[in-house]
Parts: sequence; structure tokens; C-alpha cells
Amino acid sequence: MNIWLIHPAEPVPISENTRLFRYGKVCRLLAKRGHVATQWASTFDHFSKQQRTRGDCLFEVETGYRVQLVYGSPYKKHVGFARMRSQREVAQNFTRCAEKSGPPDVIVVSLPTLELATTVLAYAEARKIPVVVDIRDLWPDVFFTAFPSWAQSLVRPLFRKYEQQATDICRRASVLTAVSDTYLSWGLEKARRSRYLHEKAVYLAYQKPVITEYDRLRILEELDSKGILEKRVLRCCFFGMLGKSAGLRSIACLATHLARQGHGDIEFVLCGTGPRENDLLKMIQDVPNIKYLGWQDSTEIACLMERSDIGLAIYQEGVLQSIPNKPVEYLAGGLPVLTTLRGELETLLNTYNCGKVFQPNAIESMGEWLIHCKQNHVSMNDLSQQASQLYADQFDATKVYEDFIDEIECIPQRFQAVVAA
Repeated sequence: MNIWLIHPAEPVPISENTRLFRYGKVCRLLAKRGHVATQWASTFDHFSKQQRTRGDCLFEVETGYRVQLVYGSPYKKHVGFARMRSQREVAQNFTRCAEKSGPPDVIVVSLPTLELATTVLAYAEARKIPVVVDIRDLWPDVFFTAFPSWAQSLVRPLFRKYEQQATDICRRASVLTAVSDTYLSWGLEKARRSRYLHEKAVYLAYQKPVITEYDRLRILEELDSKGILEKRVLRCCFFGMLGKSAGLRSIACLATHLARQGHGDIEFVLCGTGPRENDLLKMIQDVPNIKYLGWQDSTEIACLMERSDIGLAIYQEGVLQSIPNKPVEYLAGGLPVLTTLRGELETLLNTYNCGKVFQPNAIESMGEWLIHCKQNHVSMNDLSQQASQLYADQFDATKVYEDFIDEIECIPQRFQAVVAA
């Protein structure tokens, strides 16, 4: 089968150190099964903020795995008019590139973006190609969270056009999937239908990096030099995008609170990069039990988790509830999770007894739980084992994405049966 997976902002394997996300991992697994998988993305790298190529470009990564880059102009900020322009350009340029490639058997397209998903559906409908719409974020609903609650009803009419666009996309999809059951239910509500038997959420799964013993020892030595030693009382780690949704102030306040309470031996190690990096540096400059390492690659993160005890998935109040990458990676490292996300993640953490959920500003309650963890090492071992079990059961990339591919392989036959009827 010839399968396209389309997301403008996902990393593509241009260099050896590229950390693949959802579609890159699925493409690799599809190729191993003998399919031809093409990952579509923008020429502009959303994370490095650099152009990958000067124009549209198709290249083969390995046998059965190709990458098609579609031109999108540069932008500096994650949110802004320049990014919106770039997204429109990718959508406009998609059809030109698609016509050169020849039609696939199945298309999987991410929502967002609205423009690209709409264009892909139009292309597919004209050629009777089934389309899986993969709901990765709740556009445009997510934009309302940027406004205070009292203002959301006032600004909602401004987004009515985009709400209708999202509704049309969900209704026209051959199949809906999503990164969580909550998101899938949102899509089904937009589509005004019940769930098909084969429709289910496909979590943002994680594949543990393969690390040579040489690299592992080298990275651990680097951690030693930074004061992140194997011997510790309790260490919490945070890594990810330092963006608007991250609860950076809550983390800084939590570390400060514990230090003032005489528990400065509960350490915090933060990693990442993003638009709020300078804000973070100001917040933590006088906090003695926080270390900031900047951006770290997947092998460095894995070694850091080896020397940590708890993963922090703390977000700003009002962030839409889902299961993002961050807590999944913590679970893969055997770390119980302290989070502010409710919904499905809270249910899973409670079911497996491997984490705790708090309100974003419940600093004292968070501190009490961390002190309890510090004083109960046997309990920490149990939490760690349960975290590993939750990862193995629900988030192991090979298992999750192999199941997803099983469903993709069945779609053309189901689609033809519906068309024939």
C-alpha cells in the first residue's frame, strides 16, 4: 500500500539526531511491513525555526520511507500572523506536490491545521481516497484559553468560521482518530455521529532511545560535572517546550516553598527551550534547589530520568486536558508523574497508582506529596514499577503504532465497501 501521513510541523529525519514523533515512527513501521509511506511536512522547521530546503523537496529516507517537504515561509513565534501565513502556504502548495506524486491508497492527516486538512480532504474526495483525520489538538477551541473565562463568550463569534471549518473536516473524514478519547469524542460531536466499531484513540506513544554503554557513561559523567549526582534524596525533572502552557512559575514556586520549609534536598532539574526561556531564568535565579540544563537530546533525557525520581507535567490553569508527550516519556523512564492534567491521564495514574494530580496553584499540597515521597523510599519503588507498567500497557510506541497500522491496513477495504453500498 501507498500511505501518506501529513503534519506540517513534525520533525523529519534529515539528520541522524532527529527525534521522530508520531508520523515518523509510524512511517518507519509501515516501511518494515513492506508499504511505501510518505511523511509530509513543511519546508520550515517549526522547532529550529530554520528552512530545511529552499523549496518543495521529495527524498527517500530508507526503503519504503519517503519525506515530502512542501514550501512554507518562515516565522519566529509559535503563535502569530506569520505562522498562519506559513500554514496557508503549505495548504496551497499541497495539491501541486500531490499531483506530481500520484494518488495514495490511504491518507492520514493531522487536525490541526484546519487549512491543510481541508485541502487534503478536497484532494482525496475528488479521487475517492479514504482519509483518516487524526485529532492532535482542538482547533479553534484551544485559542479560547488565551482569553480570560469572562471574555471567551465575547470572542467566540470571531472564531465561528474556524469552528465551522473544524466541523466540516470531522464530518467529511472517512475515519476519525485522536490522541485521546476526550479529543475523539470532541471530533465525533462535531461530526454528529456515534463512534464506528474500529474508531479509537491512538495515544502519543513513546519509543525508548537506544543508547550505547559508551554514550550512557559519557552522559552520566556530564551530569556528574553539573552536580546531578547518582546519590540523591529526591529529584524531580521537567523537560519540554518552555511555552505559554508550561507551568514554569508553579515549578519555581514549588522549589522555593520546599527550600524555605527545610527541604532543599528535594532537587529540580529543568530542560528545554522555547519563547519563555528568559522568563524561566529570571524566576529561578535565586532558587537554590533548581538547575536548568537548556535543551537536551533524547539520549541525554533518558540518562537524566535514570537519575531522577519524579516527572513534572505542570501546566498553566485553563490548558485543555489531554495526554501530551511529556508524562508519557516520564512513564517510559519509570518515573511517577506529578501533574495538573485531569481527564484520561488522571484516570490512568489513579488506576496504576503511579502519580498524583493537583490544581495548578496548589503549591503546598504538591510540596506535601513530595515530602511524603522523600520520606517513603519503599513507596517510591512501588510507584516507579507501576509507572513502567503503565507505559508498557498503554504507551509503548511499537505496540501502540503497530495496532494503529493494523487499522490503517483495513481502511481501503472498508472504504470501498461503503462506496459500493
